[in-house]
Amino acid sequence: MVRTAIGTRKVLPQRNGEPAPAVTPSGNETGVRVVLHIGERNPRTVSVAITGTLIVGRGGGEGPQPDLDFSSYRAAEHGLSRQHAALHAVDSFLYVEDLNSTNGTRINGFKLPPLRRYRLRSGDELEFGGLRVTIRILPQAAQP
Repeated sequence: MVRTAIGTRKVLPQRNGEPAPAVTPSGNETGVRVVLHIGERNPRTVSVAITGTLIVGRGGGEGPQPDLDFSSYRAAEHGLSRQHAALHAVDSFLYVEDLNSTNGTRINGFKLPPLRRYRLRSGDELEFGGLRVTIRILPQAAQP
């Protein structure tokens, strides 16, 4: 357990300086609502409902566009790829996967190997290239 500014939480075990991959999800896609605090100075807040997979990156140019475009946050200057990473909502959990981006993805400072999913927890800090995003996972509403 680690004490942080947002309370006490479990830290993923580490291997070779990287977070351990999450337990393989069952594949049951569900929705997760997250709040993203984007940037370090004067962060902007975006609320997103994720069902299935959400691709983050920078828009523009030809080819596939991301679902969540960080271009207005100086994505190119921060080194985001056009399709940088994927956020996956599975079994009421949220996972991140680097999509073999040029400048990598980090969770709490640990660089992720590409094309592997890692479970996110509320309060985790993601870095897409040089763009910092703090993630808050909102509790699910009770199902009737």
